[in-house]
Amino acid sequence: MTNTELYKQLSAAKDLSKELVEHFSYLADSDGFLPVLEAIMKQAKSVELSDEAELLAIHFGDDKELACSEATSGDFSGWPASYKKIMAKHEFITFPDDGGWALELGDLGSLEPEMFEDGDSDFLSLFTNPGDIQCPLTDYSDWWVYHPQAKNTQGEPMLCLASHESGDIEEYVACNIGSLFLKRVAEYLDLDNVIPNVAAQLPKKQEAKAPVAQPSGKEITDDDIYELFSAAEKATNVPAFIAKLEELYRSGNKLSTTGADYLVLYTSNIIVSCLNKELDAFPVFETLIRLFPNARRKRFCDQLCNNAGVFISAIKEHKEYYPQIKAAYMDGVIDDDNASGLYYIAVRLANMGLINEALVELKRVEESNASPTFTPVNPDDFPEEMKERVAEVRETLKNKFMQSLQAN
Repeated sequence: MTNTELYKQLSAAKDLSKELVEHFSYLADSDGFLPVLEAIMKQAKSVELSDEAELLAIHFGDDKELACSEATSGDFSGWPASYKKIMAKHEFITFPDDGGWALELGDLGSLEPEMFEDGDSDFLSLFTNPGDIQCPLTDYSDWWVYHPQAKNTQGEPMLCLASHESGDIEEYVACNIGSLFLKRVAEYLDLDNVIPNVAAQLPKKQEAKAPVAQPSGKEITDDDIYELFSAAEKATNVPAFIAKLEELYRSGNKLSTTGADYLVLYTSNIIVSCLNKELDAFPVFETLIRLFPNARRKRFCDQLCNNAGVFISAIKEHKEYYPQIKAAYMDGVIDDDNASGLYYIAVRLANMGLINEALVELKRVEESNASPTFTPVNPDDFPEEMKERVAEVRETLKNKFMQSLQAN
């Protein structure tokens, strides 16, 4: 269908938004995105065809419009199926914000692979030919590109955001390209409440940046850890710290007990420093757990409890990641001295909406011999649905404490 034919069809429609949803239904190419398309098109005010009949514009008001070019018969072999379907309808679909072109769905050829060489990114190393990078969506000065290895749940290449500022990949999504475009348009139109959560991470088998080297047999000591991490930790240089974690992992050498202790210590310190400076500490957390999932579980659990608010703050925007943190570091026996910290972890988990996870940690507090003086359990710290259970924990700890006094 040409744009002229589409314009006539839309102009004659009794229900413009319904007709628009029907035409653009191919954009809703992932589960949960048809309601997003419907919400967007409900805000459509009118349609317009340019004099040259090259662009069809859908006006939303406030200088926002969705503009579509004619379809293309170009060769898109090697591109994902969902992208090919879009190209069969329109070669480019753009959405400007406040009069400027913000989103452009279609291969503009504007991505320069050299951008990845300016930072510490190894994204280019995944390609035999850097010119093979496929960029289906331009987003302001950034680009959404297809990962050459990772797949989403629909079997298509995973989409990731290439940041112009950092020269690296900063975000992954689990949806196909049409749905990603709808997501970004909906965000511009303040329709966040209808957008499904499509945040994603690379599968673990694809996350390691290089194979582990043949170990030299050298045991990593606290002095080695100091030499590796102290400068990055003092400067709160997250990329440098992560690079050192990966360097340590690739060495394949075993951590000594003191080496593991110092690794945990420096990681704890930089996470605290990040949060004090309002920097994102999650990448450090994620990298440590991915590469060293069993390094001094007990020591790290102690650190988590001693800095409960800090560590939970580090994952508050990534709460789906908490089970991996718990599996890696928080399943061990908890010391009575750390029960207070674990209690505050339970408080913060509950206030993040992780009620079941909070109840699990609360039970561990209940099973400890923590002193009510140092662990002042208060039902008012928790949401209403947990108050009764918290009161039970408080009573249990109080009874244990009184029995210990009587025994002495």
